[in-house]
Amino acid sequence: MKKANVPQSKKRQFLQYSQSWLRLIPRNTYSGAMLITLLIAAWFLSGEIIIGGHKANPPSRHPTHTAKLTVPTSTPLPAFTVQTMISTARQRDAMLQLRGHTKAEAQVQVRAQTAGIVRHIHNGKGQFVKAGTLLCALEKGVRPARLDQARAQQAEARQKYLATRRLYAKGHASKTKLLAAKARYQTAVAETERARLDLDYTQITAPIDGIIEEQPARKGAYLPVGGTCATMVRLNPLLVVAEVSENDIAKLKTGQRATAKLVTGEAVSGRIRYIAAMANPQTRTFKIEVEIRNPANRLRSGITTTLKIPLARTRGHLLPPSVLVLDANGRMGVRTVDHGNIVHFKPVKILANDKNGIWVTGLNPTERIIRIGQNYVREGQKVLVRPAVPSPRNPAIASPRTYRSIGQQRSIDGGRIQ
Repeated sequence: MKKANVPQSKKRQFLQYSQSWLRLIPRNTYSGAMLITLLIAAWFLSGEIIIGGHKANPPSRHPTHTAKLTVPTSTPLPAFTVQTMISTARQRDAMLQLRGHTKAEAQVQVRAQTAGIVRHIHNGKGQFVKAGTLLCALEKGVRPARLDQARAQQAEARQKYLATRRLYAKGHASKTKLLAAKARYQTAVAETERARLDLDYTQITAPIDGIIEEQPARKGAYLPVGGTCATMVRLNPLLVVAEVSENDIAKLKTGQRATAKLVTGEAVSGRIRYIAAMANPQTRTFKIEVEIRNPANRLRSGITTTLKIPLARTRGHLLPPSVLVLDANGRMGVRTVDHGNIVHFKPVKILANDKNGIWVTGLNPTERIIRIGQNYVREGQKVLVRPAVPSPRNPAIASPRTYRSIGQQRSIDGGRIQ
């Protein structure tokens, strides 16, 4: 930094002033030194400083005027550009798809009603048998003799009852004696029936048409009352059991048609025969059963199945999931533009989703939906619109012809707007 150059005349003037003041100040005193320092500082502040032979910004003696700051007005920002697609409502064959499994229409534990040693077993495990087929035979033992005894006692009691009734009619027997004879006769009839049933119970037969699934009884083993001779399953008709959410249960009714695809490859159809009246308290779902014909018993129980139930036909829009947005209130919808390129938010309800997109309702038959840029605009904003490039692989994007059909005069040529 260059030192300030003070003119010689100023120096001489300063020396003269200093000598005159020094006569008034006592020497070698701190107060005198302080006074000199203040005088020098005041002189420098009131004088002119020349740096490099030029005056350094002398203060102006004339009043100054404050300059008014003028900020140039910026040009308006261009409108935000979005890409749109044309969506047209179409008929949709609504389909409720459920996961379930096949189930035997009936599973029966064939149990013994009397005890005894197993004398015979039908060797037909895994085979289909008709109702009435002998499955297990127990030793009869003394049961035939007990039946004969009961029949004889029944005949005797009957004769005594008839005789007493004739005597009562002639007045030779009291009514009490008649009632006692009748009671003994009825008791004998009951004993005869019991002996007959006990004998019949030694022959354990199939109660239904079905397949013998298990045969725990063994020949020569003792089978107690209630012991299992065999387990049978009935596969015709076959049931497909599934659980339906509480949101979809109102769409179903008994008798409604359904199709089932088994993981083994078979595809069959049937009708809903049962809808639960109460939901499962843990899952809040309702059990349904679809009855399927299975005359050859080739379809088995317990196979994982995909169940499809056609619902009422509805009109909806098929959209790519990326166009869905949420408004400030948390409602799901899409942002559209009208013919004046003004943005609107329209709430939608999701019907279903598939491999081509999401089906929604709540829109007009034809809508211009913002496909790119929907998250950067707000309702009521005016935007520049660039229609989507048509793609044969995406049915949700409209062709230029569809775009022009609603009054717009833009088309796509090589990705550029004309």
